[in-house]
Amino acid sequence: MERNRCYVPSMPRLHATNPVHHTVITNDQRSLKIIASGIIAPDSSEDEHPAIPRKQIDLCLQWLSRATVASPPQFSSFWVKHVIENWAGQEISNGALIVAAFEAGFELSKPKDEEGSNVSIGLESTDLREFDCGCGHP
Repeated sequence: MERNRCYVPSMPRLHATNPVHHTVITNDQRSLKIIASGIIAPDSSEDEHPAIPRKQIDLCLQWLSRATVASPPQFSSFWVKHVIENWAGQEISNGALIVAAFEAGFELSKPKDEEGSNVSIGLESTDLREFDCGCGHP
């Protein structure tokens, strides 16, 4: 009988039992609640949404560490997410990028009357060109 050399207990599923809540602040000082897909309405409960994997946030932080902060924010988080996915060779969530950009000190904006789950991020366009997949995003 062969013995296991290492026992690793199974971890609880974070999104089922312990959701991670994220809030970012825009350049006009508004608080936005963030889930994996992006912004959610202020009156929505984060508990019913999956947690944003920290691994995805860290991957975004790795890419953002080589980027240059710019103002005003002009690039859609959804587009930048695709650029980072092209660089990383794996899928990341829009929410992971938004949280990472906020943690890294990039300026975020979201017009009050604009619907949708994306924000604009203040990045230099030259940082995006190197890994743009050419899929037609603005």
